[in-house]
Order: sequence, then C-alpha cells, then structure tokens
Amino acid sequence: MAKTTGRRKTKPKAKKKGPELPAFRNDEEARRFWDTHNVADYWDQLRPIRAQASKQLRERVKERAKLRKSG
Repeated sequence: MAKTTGRRKTKPKAKKKGPELPAFRNDEEARRFWDTHNVADYWDQLRPIRAQASKQLRERVKERAKLRKSG
C-alpha cells in the first residue's frame, strides 16, 4: 500500500490574462503602441521567432564588440 502525506493535490492556478494584444497593420503602428505600453502586460501572448541577420550586419556587430573590448 502506498504511503500518503495527507496533502491534497491542488489544481494549478489559471494564468492571469492581461489586455488583448492588438493586431498591427504596419511597423509604425506597432512602434507607437509599444512606446506607450509595457511588454510585461502582454508577455503571455507573445511567441518567440527565429531571426537572421545579414552577414554584413553580423560583421559590423563583431567589429564594434572588438572596439569596446579594446577601448
């Protein structure tokens, strides 16, 4: 017979959902929205994406990192 601890199993609490994230028609509309809103209020509605930077941009970032280290 299994030993019990006398504790009840509790259901996980439902996540508190914040305001609904609007659909943006363009980058400018999104920029204006995020200038006046906190991303923490919408965190549960955001999804990660995979992004790639051009080779030129990666090289520029590496070069600036070298300058900061030596500076």
